[in-house]
Amino acid sequence: MKLHVVILAVLVMMATLFSVHGLPEPRADPNPDPNPMPSPVADPVAGPGPNADPEPNPWKKRRYGGGRRRCCYG
Repeated sequence: MKLHVVILAVLVMMATLFSVHGLPEPRADPNPDPNPMPSPVADPVAGPGPNADPEPNPWKKRRYGGGRRRCCYG
C-alpha cells in the first residue's frame, strides 16, 4: 500500500511540474546548413567511400556462427 502512495505522489509532482513549466522547447541547431538542398548532379567520379565493405571473396569459405542449426545449411 505504501508503494502505491509513493508512486502516486511522484506522478502528481511530475504532473504539477509539467503544468507549471511546460515541456522544454527544442533547441535550435547552432550551425544551420547553409545549403539545405543537395546538388541535383552527382559527382560522376565518386566511387564507394573509404569505409565501404570490400567485395566478398568467392574463394573464401563462409563460416557460420556456432549453435544448432535446424535449416539453411550452406
